[in-house]
Amino acid sequence: MGELANMSGEAASRSSLELPGRQQELLQAIVALGKPVVLVLMGGRPLSIGWAAENVPAILEAWQPGTEGGHAVADVLFGDVNPGGKLPVTFPRNAGHSPLYYTGPMAGDEVAQLYVHQKSGSDSRPSRELKGFRRVSLKPGETQTVAFPLGPEELRYWSTSQRRWLQEAAAFDVWVGGDSTAALHADLSVVP
Repeated sequence: MGELANMSGEAASRSSLELPGRQQELLQAIVALGKPVVLVLMGGRPLSIGWAAENVPAILEAWQPGTEGGHAVADVLFGDVNPGGKLPVTFPRNAGHSPLYYTGPMAGDEVAQLYVHQKSGSDSRPSRELKGFRRVSLKPGETQTVAFPLGPEELRYWSTSQRRWLQEAAAFDVWVGGDSTAALHADLSVVP
């Protein structure tokens, strides 16, 4: 159960976090049969699954698994693989709990990430290029400062046209945050 790929994402999300259509009704009818049930959730975002969390003995979050997703889900369901992944997000109980910007009374981890974009140069450059990341463990209410080196090694790139490493004098966008959509931004200029 879950959402189709076009039901989440920028300019495509639904206003509700509930299972779409009559899926909740179907799930309740299946559980009422008294048979063992495993709910496999598919979609691009957390859904509000409070009833399922209380009434379904096993839930597997498959996200948007791609072409080999069926094999991966089958491996887990048949016990060939023990899933050890951790959820990268909190599942809200309802849409009113979003967005989630707090960690609560539990310790947790975050992956601080650094992205750059060279605004112009000899070659086309990616819109955001990961140049550093660090996993940080935080206690409730704790903050930490994370420093990333941003020198010639991080600002150079392999030029396919010149077939060598280049580090050009150019203007750069720099972003830091918890994922590739990080909004904390600064400008950087490399001068000759």
